[in-house]
Amino acid sequence: MCPSYQATLDERHSTRGRGNHLRLAITGQLSLDGAAVHGHGRAGAHGHADWNQPDVQETLSLCLSCKACKSECPSNVDISKLKAEYTAQGYAAAGRVPFKATVFGRVRGSNRFLSRIWRLANLANRLSFVRIMQSWVLGVDVRRSMPAYGPALDRWYAARGSRAAPGAPAAWAFRLDRTLDAWTITVPGGQPAPADAERVRRLLAQLCEGRAPAVAFQRMPDALRVGEFAVIGAGDAPLARIRVAREPEGQWALDNDDGVLRVFPAGFGLALDAGAYAGNR
Repeated sequence: MCPSYQATLDERHSTRGRGNHLRLAITGQLSLDGAAVHGHGRAGAHGHADWNQPDVQETLSLCLSCKACKSECPSNVDISKLKAEYTAQGYAAAGRVPFKATVFGRVRGSNRFLSRIWRLANLANRLSFVRIMQSWVLGVDVRRSMPAYGPALDRWYAARGSRAAPGAPAAWAFRLDRTLDAWTITVPGGQPAPADAERVRRLLAQLCEGRAPAVAFQRMPDALRVGEFAVIGAGDAPLARIRVAREPEGQWALDNDDGVLRVFPAGFGLALDAGAYAGNR
């Protein structure tokens, strides 16, 4: 089940191998050279957990945190979660977070900065000297090509915002409510009317289950925003909000306040008017 085990065929890099190695380290049953010992002796700190055991760190280094172990193992062993906890405890015991981990942990901020100088960043990434420095400082293999940068999506949208999509409504407003056995739809100033349950179901599936072919860690481009959907719970408590924007060429962008903009092709076909959901069921 583990991709790194399938590539290496080394029991050490299997779910069982990593789990046993973690258990020995946490219970203080590893010697200083990483071998298992019986009793306390020199195990860890005299039988206590050793959070900075190099041999354990090497065993965990090929874990991709894909969670295949949790989804496929009958015991639901989550090695990626255990790896994260062991690593965090190691940082706490050492009193510092390594520079490499800090850089990757703050990659969103560095990407925002580099998107402002994306041409220069892309040029630098093609230089052999820069790749050697990345390998030395960050441990990135010199054969690994870095992702290309581009202008921030919100600024790109804002620059094109004056070209509004032809025929796109400025906003729409309607409310869908679930009664005991049916859906109703309400427009401002109107009374609840029956809604097409199947059409509402497809709308919810579009909004909640659609897999975007592209994402961006950007805020919603207000210049192209066409409206929003809100999911309301008991007592009119808001459960979720999905804001929608449409690009002049027809692409859709959804944002549910999590800082991730999901971009869908023009064929996404999100119905914007209340009439699309009217029905007798």
